[in-house]
Amino acid sequence: MSRAQIAVEFLMTYGWALLGIFLVVGVIVYFGVVDPTMFLPEKCELGYRLDCKDFIVSKSAAQVQIVAVNNFNDDLMLINTTIRNSDYAVSCIKAYADPEKPVLIGETKTLTIPCAGLSTIKDKKKIQFDLESWYYLNGTDGNNKIYHFPLYGQIYAKLS
Repeated sequence: MSRAQIAVEFLMTYGWALLGIFLVVGVIVYFGVVDPTMFLPEKCELGYRLDCKDFIVSKSAAQVQIVAVNNFNDDLMLINTTIRNSDYAVSCIKAYADPEKPVLIGETKTLTIPCAGLSTIKDKKKIQFDLESWYYLNGTDGNNKIYHFPLYGQIYAKLS
């Protein structure tokens, strides 16, 4: 036997073995025996300069609770926060009735947003929610929509 033939037989043997392994893993994932999303971490992103320290998506309480820190160079006046997932018809809207209380620079604030449709979700996997929060800077005219700015983010979490 020549060295080239030995090398080709070696590569073919292990090539078929690897192909078989990939095929078995693909079938397991395709039929849902193992959910690949369980390996992804839960995360919360609120956009730039507004840091999400902690969060809970509670199915039983029908609410999302976010602990956020203001990393802006100015105090923020939150107007509203909206969380949505179109796949499950989840809509969470919170309008802040007390805009006289700014979120100070470096201040940690807990946002509790009531959610309609969370209790109807039966999936046990992690779900992605789109987040939109509107604010204006303290000291500007909050009644003038020119000074309103959006922050976009995402929450990827398992329901508790």
